[in-house]
Amino acid sequence: MWSQFLRDSTADLPGRDFLAFLLNVDKYRFGGKAWETKRKARTNSTALSAPANYGPALKSLGWVELADKRGVYKHTELAVKALDALDQALGDEISHDAFSRLGEVSVARKDVERWGHLWALDTPSGEEREAMTLAFSGAAASDERRNGSALVVEAVAHRNGDCDVKGVRSDMCGAPSDFLPTATLSEVATYWRAVQGRQLFRLALESLLHWTMLRLSHRPATIATLASYFVEEIESAPTVGKWLGAVDAGGISLPDRIDYLQNCLSKPSQHDLARAIHAALAVSLAEAASGPAAEQSDRLPLLKARQEAKVYAEKPPLEFMT
Repeated sequence: MWSQFLRDSTADLPGRDFLAFLLNVDKYRFGGKAWETKRKARTNSTALSAPANYGPALKSLGWVELADKRGVYKHTELAVKALDALDQALGDEISHDAFSRLGEVSVARKDVERWGHLWALDTPSGEEREAMTLAFSGAAASDERRNGSALVVEAVAHRNGDCDVKGVRSDMCGAPSDFLPTATLSEVATYWRAVQGRQLFRLALESLLHWTMLRLSHRPATIATLASYFVEEIESAPTVGKWLGAVDAGGISLPDRIDYLQNCLSKPSQHDLARAIHAALAVSLAEAASGPAAEQSDRLPLLKARQEAKVYAEKPPLEFMT
């Protein structure tokens, strides 16, 4: 991760903030008390080993398969080819102590910078590309993953080859985009939109918790007082129905609303955050309840939220927020 952050400080890898100190050193010793403290701090946090050790993903992507012994899994040929290609990209660098011996090791920044270009995150080998292509759209891939990948391809084609991630995610949701998938993928697009709606709802609730913590950091307050603070920051309306209905639900794509809410979380203005939360709640509650499977009761189900919100439709926003 150090090597990729030196190439691009915004690389899409976990630990950017935690490992920021490595961007300003000429050498680092992976060993000793300081390193052990950092290792322990990361034990239960997101790390590169998390996806590599997550069983369901490994099985569904075809990286492991059942061995002869019951309950035991073995790596597939697909995984070996991709991993071997990653090693081979390092060439003679593989003999460096960092890769060839156990225990403490000191690594120089100049070495890490050199490695970063050899196994660059944005230039995967042919073997890696083939492995992931087969995992997502090959014969062994699930119908959901294969059709989802096909929807991505259609969205990119609609954008004349533009692979901008935010743009593709938004187009896949449909309106307000003019992208229309082929008939065979229309149901997949509906599922994709439902997932984005649930993501927006979950982020709205998490953001409301963050807004609450910001308020409480200034002075203690009751739930009723917190609710009144929140409502005061939004344009008033006599009923919850009108309060939520004032938001233009169709003017902005769901992924764009998620991005906007995330941006507001990083800004100090509680007013902007409150308005973004209000809009996110309104939009996610207005989304049609649909998806590939029934929502789980312990996963903030939108169906239950809609039912509860409907009860408050003719009541004041303050009562709803409380």
